[in-house]
Amino acid sequence: MTIEKDMECFNLLTKDIGLDALLFLVSIEEQIALLPATILKGYHHIQLVTSLINSRFNTQYSHVTILSVRNNIDLNRDFITRLRSSSNFDVFIKSYCQENNFSFSNLLQQRIYLPYTLTCLNCNPTIPLEVFQPIQSIRLLEYERIQLATIFKGTCKKCKYTYGLSCAYNHHTTAVPEIIVTVPSLSHTPFFHVSGDIAFSRKLLEQYSDLLTISQAPFHGFAKLILNSIRRYQPEEKNFVSHRSLADRLQNVWMKYELCRFRFMLGKETLIKLPYSFEPKLRDYYFESNFDYFYHLFVTFWTRHKHVQTSCDSKICSKVMITDGHSKPRRLICLYYDIVDNTIEQMGPIIIACPFTPIRKPSNCTDPDHLRYKYCYLHQHLAFLSGNSDRKQYSVQLQQALEIEKEDIQYLDQLDHCTVYRRDCEDVRKCKSFGLHLTFLSCGVVIAFDEAIRSEGMRKVTRHLLRAIKHGGILPPGILYDAACSLKLHWQRWKGTTYLKNSIDTEQLPQHIAIDKFHQKNHVRAMCQDIMRYDHASHNGIFTDIDTQTAEHFFSYLTKFKSILRCFSYPRSIIYCLLLFHLYNCDITAIDPSSYGIAKTHFYTLIKNHYTTDTIASSLNDVIGYVPLNSSNEIYEFEEDKQRETEEEMTEKDA
Repeated sequence: MTIEKDMECFNLLTKDIGLDALLFLVSIEEQIALLPATILKGYHHIQLVTSLINSRFNTQYSHVTILSVRNNIDLNRDFITRLRSSSNFDVFIKSYCQENNFSFSNLLQQRIYLPYTLTCLNCNPTIPLEVFQPIQSIRLLEYERIQLATIFKGTCKKCKYTYGLSCAYNHHTTAVPEIIVTVPSLSHTPFFHVSGDIAFSRKLLEQYSDLLTISQAPFHGFAKLILNSIRRYQPEEKNFVSHRSLADRLQNVWMKYELCRFRFMLGKETLIKLPYSFEPKLRDYYFESNFDYFYHLFVTFWTRHKHVQTSCDSKICSKVMITDGHSKPRRLICLYYDIVDNTIEQMGPIIIACPFTPIRKPSNCTDPDHLRYKYCYLHQHLAFLSGNSDRKQYSVQLQQALEIEKEDIQYLDQLDHCTVYRRDCEDVRKCKSFGLHLTFLSCGVVIAFDEAIRSEGMRKVTRHLLRAIKHGGILPPGILYDAACSLKLHWQRWKGTTYLKNSIDTEQLPQHIAIDKFHQKNHVRAMCQDIMRYDHASHNGIFTDIDTQTAEHFFSYLTKFKSILRCFSYPRSIIYCLLLFHLYNCDITAIDPSSYGIAKTHFYTLIKNHYTTDTIASSLNDVIGYVPLNSSNEIYEFEEDKQRETEEEMTEKDA
């Protein structure tokens, strides 16, 4: 169609009512066309359309005028379609760039995003960013479609900070490049982009969080769902990324995004720093060194959530707590268990064992049962040592921990045995952890958790509770536990001694200890059928109206995650659990995970500033004398390997 013909159609359609009213009329007619023909007939149809247009544009067009324009629209339907279509623009631009080798094609994208700020927030908010560069064309990924866009980055000449779509970048003043996220940068656009050629829709990431808590959606499953939707509704983009690549990207981006939401909701920070790259070594170091701080935020808020408006029943919210272990999410762990925890000063050293995953067997492995495949990258050299005398361990602390456990076991063994019992000295024979140990409030909120690497004994349970208190938690006065009798006897024996010193923290341990209703019938001690009953008069009714099977209900839910949890190695496993339990708590209490600042509004003085702690690798550096630079699951060469290879080569030469 010629330009003259297009102009003729345009003038014909707009001369009576103008362009805005014309497009509005077209939209109305498209909506009415969806209705059965018998709903609006003849005069009533024109009367409604005329009334809508006059009301919208404050005009006084007659029915005859609108009817005339409507008839002209029907006669020029092809022109109207082309006038309203935006797809022709994309097709033309793409064709033009290909035919003319246009190097700035990304400047012609329909979506163009500037940095979230146009001034430097690091050195001076009044200094404008002086250097702008079109970084690249990226894909905006939503649930059912992909759109091309161009993002710009601005750089401050003074401090060299670079600002992008969702964060700032610091590549010059730190040893490890980092990103800086703020609440405005996180909420600046509907998309979250840190690096790479894909920007994920924030709505998409939050949809995954909802599906995770509701339907236990794995990353690879959700990635497959996205790809299927793209292939169905946008087939020209069906090969934009592989399934595995999208699942890996989704996992890294989702963890970054949810950690930012988590910290802005529960912390008092105005900005968050994360490593720019989430390659395994940097990611794991960041997770492990920051986990204690994240755990502090978690227990500080959720043990006090009754002071925040929630959907909890005020009669039972935070009234008592229930603690128990769950063995389903057992994962592979290192065989080395001679690692102790000295952070709980009241208890002395406690054996916690190594939480890392053993190195993987290579595909061409000829000796799959070799001990080296039962140790992690930190401890695999122990597989080549002849005996305990060759191992450098926490000799003094380890011996103290073993003596304490042995003495506690002897004390409990002297008493009447109960059929429900937990031991601290259970050994790890199959290189698998004992799952998770969790504590809930009576309203169902998770307030504390630990990976049970070696066992679930009374010292481990006590450590679990004191650790929550140490990190800022406040515990209710009553506790339900399936082995409550052993826990009560343990506290009676050791409270006030070197192994459970009196302190402000130990004074916060619950005073009322009872067996939950579900396990009551399995206990045989006389005390179990008396003062340990949840309905005993000594408890003053604090366990009344409490669902004593709260832990069992949650474990039934958590069992559905066992395949996912077993796939994660430490420390990703604890970060994943942290985010999962946080999102679960938000769901059952009807608190929006994007309620930024809610914790500091209520508990500002209780929230600590950001801090980091030593990692297991750094703490072992002086002890075992060996910390490899690479933390991936690869096969490392040791002196024993080299010596063995040299001897084999000499034997072959002699032959």
